[in-house]
Amino acid sequence: MTRILYVNHTARVSGAERTLLDLLRALPADVSPVVASPEGRLGDEVRALGIEHLPLPECDVSLKFEPRATSHALVQLLRAGSETGRAARRVGARFVHAFSIRAGLGCSLASDAPLVVHAHDALGPGAASRGVAEVISRRSRLILAASPFVADRLPRGKRRAPVTVVDNPVDLDSFDPARASASAVREELGIPRDAYVITVVGQITPWKGQDLALRVLAGLLERGLDAHLLVAGAAVFTSKLTRHDNVAYHDSLMELQQTLRLAGRAHFLGEREDVPAVLAGSDLTLVPSWEEPFGRTVVESMAMGVPVLATMRGGPALILRDGGGLTLPPDDPAGWIQAAERLLLDPAERAAMGERGALLARNRFRLDRWIERVTAAYSEVAA
Repeated sequence: MTRILYVNHTARVSGAERTLLDLLRALPADVSPVVASPEGRLGDEVRALGIEHLPLPECDVSLKFEPRATSHALVQLLRAGSETGRAARRVGARFVHAFSIRAGLGCSLASDAPLVVHAHDALGPGAASRGVAEVISRRSRLILAASPFVADRLPRGKRRAPVTVVDNPVDLDSFDPARASASAVREELGIPRDAYVITVVGQITPWKGQDLALRVLAGLLERGLDAHLLVAGAAVFTSKLTRHDNVAYHDSLMELQQTLRLAGRAHFLGEREDVPAVLAGSDLTLVPSWEEPFGRTVVESMAMGVPVLATMRGGPALILRDGGGLTLPPDDPAGWIQAAERLLLDPAERAAMGERGALLARNRFRLDRWIERVTAAYSEVAA
């Protein structure tokens, strides 16, 4: 039995945390997990799985460099890292799996436990990011990268941890079009059966590009299409240390909706636990991020047979290279409007694209195969 301590820097639940919960649900019997994170939603969901949860000090930090904020962040990281080291010894963990770069940095600075770091974010080109990457790489035994794009931003070479790419998975039992009603969300929102529905799923933050999705909707309406937009997500990260002012961005989206006269057409759903149903009621998914490290929504949409229009910057370009959708530059609203109009008006092409995406999702992003790759990496570290 291998005892592993999983560490996350935040209690909030976004894409990486959902992947962690998927992992915990599907671990083989010979892995005994304990999870450490600040108290909050993530801890509640871990305990609901019957897994022991240990509270860590709050560690709400940003990787951007600002002298006062960075000093405070380092204190938080050191406290969390020290507590992680004590927790690892207390539970008899064979090693620590830090499930974010921030968690990995805290463990690198203040814990002596053998360390695996899971990188979900693509580090930027700045000095602060390079410093973080060097610390983690020299302290870890292994880095798991959520996509080749993320891996390319990590340092390689002598005395640095090896990097293994383990593309994030999709839970095909949950994201199964045969189990989700295509009409439920439309009926809930009063959207006609024959109207076109485009959808964007993700936390409300500027880099996710929900403003571009609103402009795409406006462009489709101007061209005479009976279209609606579903915006599923909320401003999850809202502290002063967060890179972007996500609350202000949410307010700006409300203003843009009014400016573009999209009342009754743009539907802000907040966080949804029924994302498969939201996708089932959609004709097209948009992923208009400035840059997307992986693209969890991309593979979830593919699994549901929904074609995807996604940013060409980052992970989606590799995911969609064999079909399932198209990639576009995130700073070209006219190109997005044109591509969305073409696909919406061509149901045969949409159907073929959706079928191809579903096949690729089932073959490339199955949860059981991902678990096999992660646990194989554990065996390498243990050896």
